[in-house]
Amino acid sequence: MFSLKSTLVLGVMLASLATPFVINGNAAAANGSCTLEAVQPNIGQPIEGRKFTTKGNRIYIKVVVKGTDCAKVVTLESWKAPNPDLGKPYSEQILFRHFTTNPLGAGSHLLSIQLPNCFYQVDLIHGSKTMGANGEIKFDATKVIGSAHGGTQKCTQATPETPDTPEEPETPVTPTPSTPTPTTQTASSQVTSLPKTGAGSIVVGAFSGMTALGTAAHYFVRRKLLGV
Repeated sequence: MFSLKSTLVLGVMLASLATPFVINGNAAAANGSCTLEAVQPNIGQPIEGRKFTTKGNRIYIKVVVKGTDCAKVVTLESWKAPNPDLGKPYSEQILFRHFTTNPLGAGSHLLSIQLPNCFYQVDLIHGSKTMGANGEIKFDATKVIGSAHGGTQKCTQATPETPDTPEEPETPVTPTPSTPTPTTQTASSQVTSLPKTGAGSIVVGAFSGMTALGTAAHYFVRRKLLGV
């Protein structure tokens, strides 16, 4: 028999197993995984090898959040860069535009930001912006979801800033229904006569018989008249 003390200890152990493990006040469910994936949207001109597209002086990217009872926060940043390919040295980059999203729930979310009118680098990162309180760059490669580079001219203080082009929604992809290929039936080159049945065939048969009898009678009368 279990003592009262051992029974209480066993009850506490069973209760702890039944209670979800809590981290920072949030229950960590076994199947509560939450993922975020960058997807190229159906708008503008794709950037080769990247998930981004451009239209006007805006850059677009789509994020897809998957999971139950979860949310993701991301930041999209555009920088003035010293060159159009690698953007290095990073210390010469100047933050041009940035915004941090509200928590994004499950589903697809289209994001876009204005580009500078010169060489640029764009970063999509987890969490908040990479700039610290004093303006220093706090770049963390582990936070980067995707990045892109581009531009056609060197960034200078005299580089004019073009007005922001209107943000546009993604164009939905309409599947094209497949049209079945019509089949053409080729008529047979040999005409097959159908058998004659029914009343029509009886009439034709009777008429043919009468014609044969008439021909025989005519031939018989003709022989009598000629004395043959």
